[in-house]
Amino acid sequence: MSNDDIRIGHSHMICSGIEKQECKINSHTAIIKTLLPVTCYASIERNRRNYTKYFRPEEEEFERGIHFNLLRKFRLLNPDKEIPSESFAIKPIGHVKERVSMIEKGRVFPVKGWWGKFKLEGSREILQTAIDCGIGAKNSSGLGCITLERR
Repeated sequence: MSNDDIRIGHSHMICSGIEKQECKINSHTAIIKTLLPVTCYASIERNRRNYTKYFRPEEEEFERGIHFNLLRKFRLLNPDKEIPSESFAIKPIGHVKERVSMIEKGRVFPVKGWWGKFKLEGSREILQTAIDCGIGAKNSSGLGCITLERR
């Protein structure tokens, strides 16, 4: 494999170029589409064992978890800026599909996420963070990648 070869699974491809698209948020609402499932969870101890509780988009904990995660990302990207105090909401649009992705980091384990369209409401800064960084957990594994559907 040379430097411009890319391997995805068992497929080898040659990269002929990279293109960057900039999506600027100009409003306090955004309609987004997931490119990869969005996951939100908490680790809970039950009977002296750790258990992962995945939150569904219609649960309040899903919205709180996504918001808290975006605030952490905003703080990391903008350490000198004040955190926006405006409220935040994420609501599914239509039917969102549950997906289980298998992630391999030393061992293979399932991660539950949701795929579909969502309406985001909040400060422009937090919505821009969502577009730039993705939403939810496991972004470094590719989950939570989104695109702006319309402004």
